[in-house]
Amino acid sequence: MQIPSPGARVLLVDFWVPNWVAWQRDLPTLVEAYARYHEQGFEIIGFHLANSEPATVAAICAQNGMTWPQIVEARRLASQCGIAGEATNFLVDGTGKILARDVRGSELTSALRPVFSE
Repeated sequence: MQIPSPGARVLLVDFWVPNWVAWQRDLPTLVEAYARYHEQGFEIIGFHLANSEPATVAAICAQNGMTWPQIVEARRLASQCGIAGEATNFLVDGTGKILARDVRGSELTSALRPVFSE
C-alpha cells in the first residue's frame, strides 16, 4: 500500500463503513472525483471502520472502483481521533489545514473545483 504523498494539493481522509447508506450514495462521486482530479494532486485515503477481513475490504474496493489506499479495521484509530459514529470525512489541504468535514456528493465537487481551477 502506498500512503498519499505529503505534496498532495488536497487529501480526503474518508472514514467509511460499507453498509452506511449515505456513504453508498456518495461513493460514485468519490470515484468520479478521484478519477478526475488525482493526476492534478487530489488524494483519498480510506479508513475502513467495520470488522471485515482485508480480503473482503479489497473485494469491496475492487467491485466499486476504489483504487486509493485503504486502512483496514480502523475503528480503534477513529476512536483515538475522537471520531464517533459510523462514517465521516475530512478534506485537508496540502499544508494539513482541514478545509471541510463531512463533505458529501456535490459538496465535495464544489470544494474541489476552485482548487483545480475549474
